[in-house]
Amino acid sequence: MNKVELMAPSGDRASFIGAINAGCDAVYLAGKKYGARASAPNFEQSELAELIRFAHLANVKVYITVNTLIYDDEIESLLEYTDFLVENQVDALIVQDLGMMSILCKRYPNTPIHASTQTNTYSLKQAQFLERIGIKRIILAREADLKTAVEIKQNTKLEIEVFVHGALCVSYSGNCLFSSMFGGRSANRGECAQPCRLPYSLVRENEDLNDPSYLMSSKDLMTLDKIPLLIESGIHAFKIEGRMRKPEYVVESTRQYRMAIDLHYAAKTIDTIQAIDRLKRVFNRDYTNGFLFSEKPHTINQSLRPNHLGVNAGIVESCRLGKLTLRLLDDLQVGDGVRFLSGADYGMEISRIQCNNEYVKTAKIGDLITLDVPVIIDTGTMMVKTLDKNIDLEAKLFLDPYFKRVPFVGKFLAKINEPIKLTVSALGKSVSVTSEYIAVSAINQPSQNTQLHDQLDKLGNTPYYWDELEIDADDNLFIPVKVINEIRRDAISLWEGKVTERPAPAIEKHTATLQGEFRSAKVGVVAKVETLEQFHAAANSGITIIYFNDSMLIDTTEYPEIEMYEVKNRISQSEPTTSSSSPIVINDLGQIPELGIVWIGDQFMNVTNIYSAAFLADHGASYVTLSPELQQSRLESFYSQYLKTFNHSPNLEMVIYGRLDLMISKYCPIAKSTGINRTHCNLCLENQYFLKDRSGALFPLLNDGFCNIRLLHSKPVFLLDYLSFLKRAGITRFRFDFTTETGEDTSAILKLWSLAENHDLPKLDRTRFTTGRFTR
Repeated sequence: MNKVELMAPSGDRASFIGAINAGCDAVYLAGKKYGARASAPNFEQSELAELIRFAHLANVKVYITVNTLIYDDEIESLLEYTDFLVENQVDALIVQDLGMMSILCKRYPNTPIHASTQTNTYSLKQAQFLERIGIKRIILAREADLKTAVEIKQNTKLEIEVFVHGALCVSYSGNCLFSSMFGGRSANRGECAQPCRLPYSLVRENEDLNDPSYLMSSKDLMTLDKIPLLIESGIHAFKIEGRMRKPEYVVESTRQYRMAIDLHYAAKTIDTIQAIDRLKRVFNRDYTNGFLFSEKPHTINQSLRPNHLGVNAGIVESCRLGKLTLRLLDDLQVGDGVRFLSGADYGMEISRIQCNNEYVKTAKIGDLITLDVPVIIDTGTMMVKTLDKNIDLEAKLFLDPYFKRVPFVGKFLAKINEPIKLTVSALGKSVSVTSEYIAVSAINQPSQNTQLHDQLDKLGNTPYYWDELEIDADDNLFIPVKVINEIRRDAISLWEGKVTERPAPAIEKHTATLQGEFRSAKVGVVAKVETLEQFHAAANSGITIIYFNDSMLIDTTEYPEIEMYEVKNRISQSEPTTSSSSPIVINDLGQIPELGIVWIGDQFMNVTNIYSAAFLADHGASYVTLSPELQQSRLESFYSQYLKTFNHSPNLEMVIYGRLDLMISKYCPIAKSTGINRTHCNLCLENQYFLKDRSGALFPLLNDGFCNIRLLHSKPVFLLDYLSFLKRAGITRFRFDFTTETGEDTSAILKLWSLAENHDLPKLDRTRFTTGRFTR
């Protein structure tokens, strides 16, 4: 069994160095663009070549994320960037965009392409598809369980990577538009503003069921206690999340997981209580083992607060006149950071501690102490420690770029009248250097073994140290200090060249990738419906193309004049059972059917560039529904660029009316709020539930099947007043998405189509609608 790879995050240089010094096997990071953590400092292109070499000198791999959706006007710049990375020996590229995957897998035959967790790979079918197009590793969706990971490993040659620690997204990755639609900051572009970490209340029909709380904020993932099981499952790589976290967090989390892994291979076990306590002190939102270990969905939420909880450190006994007295539940020292979880929710750094009527630097568990606090804190309030000074100071030791992390084993050989020789071995690589200098007998002062050792030991500002250094030298010989320094430098340089050596990069810039020819299909107006009432309203309105939820029971033979498509569940838990006579609408690669079945690629195929559209066309799509994140300015040239590049016309569909899906989640806020501790409770089928934000906006919740909850926009998108532009832009299918509308609402909205076509659309109350990202 290959030893598992430990991957650490890096958002800045300090984290990068700290991760390597703390013992990771690989670091993942991003440049200033195209990485899914745009708010992290990230790295200038000029730094990346240096950092890759720095990591390779420690036998650590570097994976660079290019895992955002890409627009057409960025492709040339992106390829220049990825060419640069490949030329500088990056160990892998992590990619989300389908079009870019298709290009990069062929462009870089010797550089592995990894499918980002943003591809939302949660099933064997998806994994097998990605393997066929050239992907070498998948970062499994956080919602997938261990059984699925093992199934993929057993049925593909793919490397499997899973998250083992850090923040969890409440939405299936690559399927969240919440931040994008409400602030213009796209999660698919690395800009997420985390609206899920804000307070919401649950509403049933018109009834508020609870006070606002952090109802959609997830706990942090922690699997330190499951490391033996994960290793034995054969998973290739364990990934720590945290490119936005401080360097001390990266160091401590890497250290603890490194220790747990190494102890397992040594047939020993880590003290999980102590290790988890240390992890909690650098950052936690409370912990869960996550869906990887089949945690119940409603248990992953932490509704108390969305930020660092720290560890319980004391209970307030009294507070007056700027003085607070409390009983300690944890050791406390000057320089620690604390927060009081009361209405004021006040945080501070400890500047002085009074205990037994004297000021002390440190107080112990059980001590009654007094602190200076400029606000009133209620009696009984819990004080948590959010910064542990000792752990931070320990972590800072690992941030030194010259931290001694590479153990050399060396042998120095010097015989009179023979050339001197130095052998250096480390990290599985060994080199020998023979000097041109011939050792001679000493006339005055011979070179003693201790002097030779001391001179060879002068490794200076390097990450190297001598773990063993054997000196085999004749007595009474003389070697100049300059010669010893030269042979030491030459040996280290030769070893560095060997340890950083990689196969020559291959870049195939002119490899043909895509054909881009769509299957012929009907143009016109489409209604996508969730209910029978909506279906009949659409049919009676003369709509001849209808997409219907595949849980609806419709006899398609009764409507020969209507072209009908089953809309497959966004997250499918079973094999598709569709005949060639039943066209389908799909949202993930694992649902792409066998040849002969007509299918449409829906919005969450995330088509934002012509290559993604062509990729789906090459795999049999009749139409692609463009991403709602494609803005008007970029849509304008989409059709013409496609035609020029592929010499075929694209079949493009766009949603011009409907409540957008902001996210889809395995977690259920209804079960959480109502205390239901089981799945398939069906409450969401009995009543309409909403999330209500601080402004009073209501976001409908719908069941997508298998207890996956869809969170819808509070307002429908309405783009009928842009119909002329959309037609000029090459859109040939115009789609109305109906979700919570009644049959009467459905009919009324569809009547607007003919008015819009005749340029007779009535003036609208725009406050009831949104244009989403289209006009941003």
